[in-house]
Amino acid sequence: MNDRKKILNSLIVNGEDVKNKNYISNVNSPSYIKGLEYENWISQCQGVLEAFYSNHPLKNKFHEASKSAVGQGLSHYDTMQGVLKALESMEEMGIVLESLGKKNNKPIDKIFISHASEDAEYVREIIQLLNDIGIKKNRQSIFCSSFPGYDIPVGEPIYEYIKKQFEENVLVLFILSDKYYNSAACLNEMGATWVTSQVYHSILLPGFEFSNIKGAIDPTKISFKTNDKLKLNGFRKEIISLFNLESTDSDIWEQDREKFLENIEKLTQADKYKNSHYKIEVSGTKGRTGEKIEIELRFINLGEAPIIFGEVNLGLEDENGNILYVEIDEDFLENIPVYQKENRREVYVTSGKESQFNPRRFKLGTTNCTASNLF
Repeated sequence: MNDRKKILNSLIVNGEDVKNKNYISNVNSPSYIKGLEYENWISQCQGVLEAFYSNHPLKNKFHEASKSAVGQGLSHYDTMQGVLKALESMEEMGIVLESLGKKNNKPIDKIFISHASEDAEYVREIIQLLNDIGIKKNRQSIFCSSFPGYDIPVGEPIYEYIKKQFEENVLVLFILSDKYYNSAACLNEMGATWVTSQVYHSILLPGFEFSNIKGAIDPTKISFKTNDKLKLNGFRKEIISLFNLESTDSDIWEQDREKFLENIEKLTQADKYKNSHYKIEVSGTKGRTGEKIEIELRFINLGEAPIIFGEVNLGLEDENGNILYVEIDEDFLENIPVYQKENRREVYVTSGKESQFNPRRFKLGTTNCTASNLF
């Protein structure tokens, strides 16, 4: 790790620590950060940027965000951290920072698709749409790491090849989702785009909102959702103009666009089921007449599709180490549909006295469960 990268990394880590210590959360108004420690951190960052990147465009980006950072919401902090992380990424990728931002007069002749590998099925549809608009099916026209023919050629060093892409004039398409922001590689590509002043557009996948855009991306630049017909039309016109393509017949384009929208909707619906996250928590226990045990359960569905639990096994322990194993009856579960984003309380009663478990001394519990889609 070179000295500049070490210093940037230290500022990033310290920034998170300062944020956690000086964060003020509000219910009815935006949360924010304030305090002398926060102001000192901003000053330290400004000093480093002036020392190492005095002529760099990102220094100005940081400066503008810092003007309104104290006590004015988290977006300014996110922008400042985005600048630091972008510069850190460039140092890591070995891009010569002094030469960045110097654009030549060559026209844009390639599309770089920056995406999370988990979103590959959506990207496949976007590539097909680009092909329908007129972009050629080869890696000279499109770079996309997830698909053979558009990816890194065999034998090429990964980072060197990606670095070469940013030495050219490319149109970068950010395919944004929560998965995108969880990918270090994606954030490196975002930083490289910003620092090298490439032209970029943001395409928002289903479930990702404009308010979620952060980091090195300017949300005021061209951004659109995959199901926005009008924006798709505008996107087509711009691609045709940028790459000097022959315009296809409007009737044919409308068929291609509708097919794209239909396929995106299918993927969206499939994701609602595939990405369902569910669990059951044991809130407490108590005894009842006849030595039966009452167990309070929380049925939680964090996904987008309603589910019904098919099998639930509990392992409960009291303060004396006595274990109670319970298998929930299917008849009970059939009457408990759990809808999207629902946290549902239910009470289950065991059939009789079980082991030496003392429900009044409940200590902890574990659950093992399966679920299936309700519809």
